[in-house]
Amino acid sequence: MKRFSFGSSINNADRENKYIQLMADIIDYLKDTFDADVCLIPHMYGRLLSNKIENDRDVCEQIYSKVKNKQSVAIIHGEYMPDELKGIIGICDMFIGCRLHATIASTSLGIPTIAIAYGDKYYRIIGDTMGQEEYIVDITKSSYDEMSNEIKFKINSLWRNRDKVKETLTEKTKIVKEIAISYPKLVKELIEKSQRQV
Repeated sequence: MKRFSFGSSINNADRENKYIQLMADIIDYLKDTFDADVCLIPHMYGRLLSNKIENDRDVCEQIYSKVKNKQSVAIIHGEYMPDELKGIIGICDMFIGCRLHATIASTSLGIPTIAIAYGDKYYRIIGDTMGQEEYIVDITKSSYDEMSNEIKFKINSLWRNRDKVKETLTEKTKIVKEIAISYPKLVKELIEKSQRQV
């Protein structure tokens, strides 16, 4: 996510530093405003990018190093399967996610979620499918102060409306599951139809 933050108006090093500081500031805001305990959950353990391994754990450690209220922050260490990470996400009262699959996991569990987005796929899945466009923040188009203010505003709104959001997410998840269950039947019908035409 740090590669996409704040658009292309600043260089990569500044973009990364500002992203890390922004996430640390948001954690401190959560502690100061809600007396929240925060858990940093790395959702990607490593991939090769520009001859360098990118690792969410490293980013979590960098964010943690900038947090003022370290006593209220935990970092998930170790190797976990996706269903185990989903279990950890499932005990959260609120989830702020930068990875698309992490926000899909949280919303499918009915966890009020803010998605920090860098592309259209967040709007299609978290926005359109799950009905949560109001709680998507586009990290590519804003200055640091605008981004910080927007995230804080959305955190406040989401917390006030968390019960309604949980209900919406529960209903949307049921609909999505029903649609997904129908796919094998549709595929079977298409295969049978194509075999009859041969």
